[in-house]
Amino acid sequence: LTSCQWGKEERAVEVASFVMHYADGTSEIMAAKFLDDVADWSSGGFILGAQVGWRGTNAVNRNTVLSELVWQNPHPEKAIKSIDFISAQAKAAPFLLGITLE
Repeated sequence: LTSCQWGKEERAVEVASFVMHYADGTSEIMAAKFLDDVADWSSGGFILGAQVGWRGTNAVNRNTVLSELVWQNPHPEKAIKSIDFISAQAKAAPFLLGITLE
């Protein structure tokens, strides 16, 4: 689950990336783009192509939304050792709440 705060971007601007590091020393990068992959948390549910992972309200009764990104491992035979979440330093500040692996 992830989202952005503090600023709007144009659609498809990269706001973050995930770097998956495999145990064999190789890595894969997945870009997270505004509104295609990641919504603004206070968008009230307007997230275009991004998947909704959670919807609710906050203390001031404002609609909030978190995006669910799904990454398909192109090398399922390789063990993932670690994952880096890297901000692209865009106007919209990304944040990460959790990661699950299957």
